[in-house]
Amino acid sequence: MISLKNVSKYYTSGDKVTMALNNINLTLDDVGFVAITGESGSGKSTLLNVISGMDTYEEGEVYYGEQETSYFDELDWENYRRNNVSIIYQLYNLIDSYSVYDNIATILKMNGDLSDEEIDKRTKEALDKVGILKQARKKACHLSSGQKQRLGIARALAKDTNIIIADEPTGNLDVENGKAVMAILHELSKDRLVVVVTHNYEQAEEFCDRKIRLFDGKIAEDVTINSLEDKKLEEDKLLLKQDEEKKSSILKKSVLLARKNVFAQPRRMFFNFVLIFFFAFASFLFLGTLAGSVDDTMTKFISKEHFSNVDKTRILVKRVDGEVITEDDIKALSDIKYINEVDMYDNSADISFHYQANIDYVANVEYKKHTKKNEKVVTFMETDNFVKSSYCISEDDLAYGRLPEKYDEIVIYDTGDDRLDKDLEIYFSNTKWGRSDYGYINAKIVGILKEETEQIYFAKELVYSLNTNLTDLDVTLDIVKTKVVDYDDPTVDDYISSSDETVYGDLIINDDLADNEVRISQNYFYRLYNGDQSNISEGYDEDSFLITKMTISSRDKEYETKEMELKLSQAGSGSSDGIIEVNTNTFNKVILQADHTQCSIYVDDYAYVSRVLDSLYDYGYEGVSIFNISALEYNEELLTERMRTLLLTGVALVVVFVLSIFVIFAMLKMKTKDLLIMKGLGVKKAIINRSNYLYNYILAIFAAIVVVIAMNVMANIGIEVIRNSTKYMTITYYLVWGALTVLVSTLSAKLFNRSLDKKYN
Repeated sequence: MISLKNVSKYYTSGDKVTMALNNINLTLDDVGFVAITGESGSGKSTLLNVISGMDTYEEGEVYYGEQETSYFDELDWENYRRNNVSIIYQLYNLIDSYSVYDNIATILKMNGDLSDEEIDKRTKEALDKVGILKQARKKACHLSSGQKQRLGIARALAKDTNIIIADEPTGNLDVENGKAVMAILHELSKDRLVVVVTHNYEQAEEFCDRKIRLFDGKIAEDVTINSLEDKKLEEDKLLLKQDEEKKSSILKKSVLLARKNVFAQPRRMFFNFVLIFFFAFASFLFLGTLAGSVDDTMTKFISKEHFSNVDKTRILVKRVDGEVITEDDIKALSDIKYINEVDMYDNSADISFHYQANIDYVANVEYKKHTKKNEKVVTFMETDNFVKSSYCISEDDLAYGRLPEKYDEIVIYDTGDDRLDKDLEIYFSNTKWGRSDYGYINAKIVGILKEETEQIYFAKELVYSLNTNLTDLDVTLDIVKTKVVDYDDPTVDDYISSSDETVYGDLIINDDLADNEVRISQNYFYRLYNGDQSNISEGYDEDSFLITKMTISSRDKEYETKEMELKLSQAGSGSSDGIIEVNTNTFNKVILQADHTQCSIYVDDYAYVSRVLDSLYDYGYEGVSIFNISALEYNEELLTERMRTLLLTGVALVVVFVLSIFVIFAMLKMKTKDLLIMKGLGVKKAIINRSNYLYNYILAIFAAIVVVIAMNVMANIGIEVIRNSTKYMTITYYLVWGALTVLVSTLSAKLFNRSLDKKYN
């Protein structure tokens, strides 16, 4: 039983107050067909909204059974509509994107704890009862007007409530369909209360048990047409059901509703997805740019005082325990993420190699007055190519040929294999040797790389000798020079003269030499022949020079002297005066054996340097970035550019963030009608609101996945701006990016829920 005692309802618009209901007193029985009529504006729909709990009232009291409703809060009214009232609308209020079946089944899932089997049974029985079971899989938007109204009735029937309220249910139907709808409602009124608002009483007259006519917000007529004695509602159905739903149940239903809305409205979902994708994509780019601008090393002047090779990707690595770097360490380091190359020899990485005549170097022959002979003079033009050993490559990197095995063998890149076994002249230079000192080899190409590069990879033993000579070693050769002096004047006897010469330099390996054979530069060799009188013929032969002692000194080790007789090769080398060549056996005899306690590694990109430095310690190593420690004073121009980039990127991120919230919110508002329908059908506001959050989160997750895949694909195909953003995205930045995407989804859904709340109220 529903009773209204002195109920009044007001509407205000500015200073104007309209009385929709004026002191209404009305009692409705538990069962029966009640028709409410009246002219437009008489208060019919307002009365219906008050009875159904869709609208509030200002004065009086509304009772359901013996229970007052004036103290009901929002949750109480939700429970009331959910468990006790079903509404049939003039405009059907169907969810067009759902199927006929889902328009009923979804509401049953949201409004109760029925099993899937029970929901299926109720849905099909209701559709069959109104004659549209065959249309169950059709979209609601494809039904005729009569079928849509039948679906509205079936939805109310399946809900199985004590009260059915119909607002102009035949207003959009022809006479035949209108009578059919009224007949169905009359049948339903046998075991529940059916209240119908109609402007066409003639259609309802033969079916109704009671007629109530309103005029100007008051009851003008209340006539009982048929006795209701034979219509009695079971006692247990008179109880006002206001059950409390568990939070877990609400969440589960929210997930189901969100998932349903994602797949039921593909076009709308697609546009929402595109908007969230746009924000995720743009914010990824901006965050990547910000991450790349955070490191201020790029805004400093780079000094080459201590290291010639300040490659951004180069890191010097030592073992934490200080032990010697071994082959096992090289393999372990190679397996660490982001490390591209590992070279056993770190000092040699500061030695430049030059192989392109007139590009890398210029070699001229000039007359030197102090020797009275022509000497080779080499000038280096480019010094940005640095030595790497074959430790840095493997057989898999080769398109043709093999890895270097002898000291003078190299691997290069070329477009074919026609350069295999060809020779290439290569010079080496380094500031620690001296500005005019350089080494030289005539190298043989034994391997061709797959990937295009200017880098040349040298034999390990050659690089080892280059590396050792940069560990503060000094080599001195003491040479006894003997000469037969032959005067042109026959009256003067010939005699043998003897003098000492000293040669300083650095040892490198040349296995073309025999054991205990030494070769010095061609220029220096000429100087040993230096004559000072025109009437003296040079009387030098291959036995004229004897190396009596080789001295090795080191700043890090005790002074060591090795005395041995070494033969001086008559063929001078193409190296500078400061280079002394011996073969591997001699090198190992005379050199102070160098223990390599550090090596060089090269990461894939400078963006990964900090990550590699952080991870090295976990593997038992520690490292230092050459580029970072070589960055000294700030470059004001670069610093200003960096600050400008940070500011513009930050502003752009904020603008896109705010704009995305409101655009996504505008798209969500397109769902307002469907969700208000659900609210009228008793679906809890908590379920609807949470489903909106989850709807956005589902789209955000898929958008984020697509963005990450798209970014990595575009980075791999060489789109520079994408690659630069992707490589700086560490786990921290990914978390920030994910949080921003979730926040945009949350705030846009929150705005939408607030707009729904206003319409609810």
